[in-house]
Amino acid sequence: MSTNPLTPESVPGVQPSGESRFKPIDPLRVLRQNYKLLSVVAVVGVVVGIGVWYALVKTMPRYASSAQLRVSEGAVDVDNVRKGNISSVPVAAMESYIKSEVYKIQSADILTKALNNPTVRNSQWFAEYKTTKGSDFNKAREDLLEDHLGVNMIRGTQLINLMVTTPQKEDCQKIAQAIVDVYLNRIEADTDNQVGGRRRSLVTERSRLERDINNLTKEIEDFAREHDLTSMDARMDEAAQVRLLLITDREEKIKELNEFQKAYDSALEKQDAGGGPTASDILSASQDEAIQLRDERLRSLREQREVSLYEFGVGHRLLKSIDRQIAATEAERDREIERLIREQNEAMLSGYKQAIEGITETIADYNDQNLELEQKLVDLNVHQTKYNNLQAQVEEAKVSRNRIEQTLSEVRLIEDMAEARPVQIQANPSLPELVFPEIKIVVPTVTFLMVAFVGGIIFLRELVDQSIKSPADVKLLKEAELLGILPHADEDPSGPSAVERVVEKYPTGLLAEAYRQVRTSLLGKMDRRGYKTLLVASAQPGAGSSSVAHNLATSLAFNGRKVVIIDANFRRPAQHQFVDADNDRGLVDILLYGASLDDMLLTVQDPDLSVLPTGRAGDAAPELLDSARFRSLLAELETRFDIVLIDAPPALLSSECQVLAKQVDAVASVVRAGSDKRGMIDRMARQFSGQRADFLGIVLNGVQSSVGGYFRSSFRDFYRYRENGESNGKTNGRGRLEVSELAEPIDSE
Repeated sequence: MSTNPLTPESVPGVQPSGESRFKPIDPLRVLRQNYKLLSVVAVVGVVVGIGVWYALVKTMPRYASSAQLRVSEGAVDVDNVRKGNISSVPVAAMESYIKSEVYKIQSADILTKALNNPTVRNSQWFAEYKTTKGSDFNKAREDLLEDHLGVNMIRGTQLINLMVTTPQKEDCQKIAQAIVDVYLNRIEADTDNQVGGRRRSLVTERSRLERDINNLTKEIEDFAREHDLTSMDARMDEAAQVRLLLITDREEKIKELNEFQKAYDSALEKQDAGGGPTASDILSASQDEAIQLRDERLRSLREQREVSLYEFGVGHRLLKSIDRQIAATEAERDREIERLIREQNEAMLSGYKQAIEGITETIADYNDQNLELEQKLVDLNVHQTKYNNLQAQVEEAKVSRNRIEQTLSEVRLIEDMAEARPVQIQANPSLPELVFPEIKIVVPTVTFLMVAFVGGIIFLRELVDQSIKSPADVKLLKEAELLGILPHADEDPSGPSAVERVVEKYPTGLLAEAYRQVRTSLLGKMDRRGYKTLLVASAQPGAGSSSVAHNLATSLAFNGRKVVIIDANFRRPAQHQFVDADNDRGLVDILLYGASLDDMLLTVQDPDLSVLPTGRAGDAAPELLDSARFRSLLAELETRFDIVLIDAPPALLSSECQVLAKQVDAVASVVRAGSDKRGMIDRMARQFSGQRADFLGIVLNGVQSSVGGYFRSSFRDFYRYRENGESNGKTNGRGRLEVSELAEPIDSE
C-alpha cells in the first residue's frame, strides 16, 4: 500500500468508527472554516451590545457615590499625631474593631438619622416612601440597607468603603454624604465623651497623687525626727566598728580557750592514766625550798661520809650511821617531791579550769555584746529602709503625677485635633458615577453570548454532519480507506476553469500533482496484487467520477502505462467529450452487434491514451455488462493494455456497478467532499463486499483548504515550490516539471 500524506495513515488521532452517530471534530479546523462568519457575528454582537447598553442606561441605570473612612485605634500618642502616624496598631489586630464600625454604620440609629436629613427627604429616591400619613422611614431604611447601601472593609487596609447606589444620578451622593455626616458626628460625640471622661479621671488621679505626696513628706519628716536620722550614718558606722573589734577579740579568746582546754584535757588525761612523774615535773618540784634544803643536807652527809670513809674505812660504825641518814633523807626527799608534784598538778588543773571558766565568761559577754550590736544595726537598717521606702514612694508618686500631667496635656491637645479621632474621612462621597450598565461588561458579554451561540450551532452542525469533507471523516468509515485527495479547482494556482483534462492541460498545477499522488497510490496496490482492470465509480451523481477517471488515465499514460478507458455509463456518457469526439459508436456496438474493437476505440496521441465510448446507448440494458461478449472484451483489452479503466454510473442509483464488480479486478470510489454522506459510502462499500472486485478505497474529490488542518499550509507550500520550479525553468519534454522535482505530497489531516 502506498503511504503518502494524502492517505489515511497521514491523518493522526482519528480512529475509524462507523458505529458512532456523531463524528469527532477538530475545534481549530472548525474555527478556521467559520472564522469569517464568527467575525461578522462578533461585529454584530458589538453593535447589539452597544444597543443593549444604551437601552439599559435609559431604562434601569444605577449610579453610585462612594466614600472612604480611615479607622485608627482611637487613643493615640500625641507625638504620633503630630508626626501624622495616627495608627500604629497592625491592621490584623484592628480587623475586629473595623468590622464593628462597619456594623455601626449600617445600624438602624445611624440610617434613621441620615434619612431624616432634609436633603435626603427632598430627594427623588425618598419620594417613593412618602405617604399620605407621612414618610415610611422603616421601609426606606430596609430598602436602603438591602438594595442601595454597601459598606465593607477594604482588606489589608484600615479603610472602610461606603457606597450608595440609586437610579437617580443626583441622589446617591446626597444619601452617602448624609450617612457619613451622621456617623462622623456620632464618632465625634463618642470621642468627646470618652476623652472628657478620661480627662476627668486623670484630674482626680492627679489630686490623689498630690495628697499622697504631701502625706508621705510629712511622715518622712516625723520619722526622721523621731529616730534622729540625721546621725543615722555615724551611729551605724560606730556600731559596725565596735562590732568588728568585738568579733576580733572574741576570736582571740576562743583561740585562747581552745589552748587552755587542750592543756587541761591533757593534764587530766595524764592524771587519770596514773603514770610516774616526768623529768620536767621532778625538775619543777626540785626548785622547791624544802627540797633544796634536803638536797643541801644530802650534800653535807655525803661529804661527811667521804671524810669518814677516809678516816675510818669501810664498815666503821660512823660510816654506817651516815649511810642510814643519807637513805632516810633521800626517802624523805622523794616523798616531798611526790607531794609537791601532786600539789603542783592539782594547782595546774585548778588554774586551767579557772582560766577556762574566765575565758568562757568573757566569750559569753562578747556574744551578748555582739547580739546587742546586731540588734542595734538591724534597728538602724529597718529605720533606714523605711525611710528609703518612704522616699521612693514620694518619688514614684511624683513620677506618676508628672506622667498624668503630661497625659492631660496630650488629652487637651487631642481634644482640639480632628486627626486624633478614631475615624476620619479619607475621601468624601464622590460625584455620581454610572455603575450599571457598564459598557465594558455589557458589550463584551453580549458579543460573547452571540458568538458562543452561533459557534455552538456551528459545532453542533459539524458534530451531526455526516458528510465527508476531509481525510479525518474518511477515517470514520469502517469499509473504506483513503487512496488520495483531489483539491478543488479553485485551489489550483494554475487557474483551471474546470477539472476536465486538467492533468493534460495544466500538468504543473496543484491538481495534476494530486492526481499523480492518487495514481501512485493506485498503482502501488494494483501492481502488488497483479490487477489490470479498475472500476471507477461514485455513490451518487455529481461526485466527478468521470473526470477523475479520465485524469487518472491521463496521468497513468504520462507515467508510461498503456491505458484504455471504457465508458460504461450508458445513462450519462462523458468520456467522448473529454477527447472532443462524437459518441455515435462504441461499447454498445461491440456488445450488441459484434463491431470490431479497433474500429470503436478512440486514440489520443498526447498523452498516448485510448478511449472506448458508450456509443448510442440510450436503450442499452445493464445486462450487456454481464454478458460473455463483455467478459471477452475485457480479456482482450487486458492483453493489449497495461491498465483498463471503467467509468461506471453511480453505484447507489444503478445496478451496473454491481454487475461490473463481478468482471473487474478492483474498484475505486470517488467521493465528492462536502456532499457525500458517511452512511452512503459505507452502504456502497458493503455492496462491493463479496464481489470479485477488490474495493481498494476512495478518492476524496473537491477538497477545499477551508476544511482546515494542513491543507491550507500544504497548498501554500506547493504554490511556492511551483513558482520556484518555473523560475528555474526545469521542465520535461512536454513543458511539465519533472515529477521528482515537484513538491512533497500534499499534507493532510
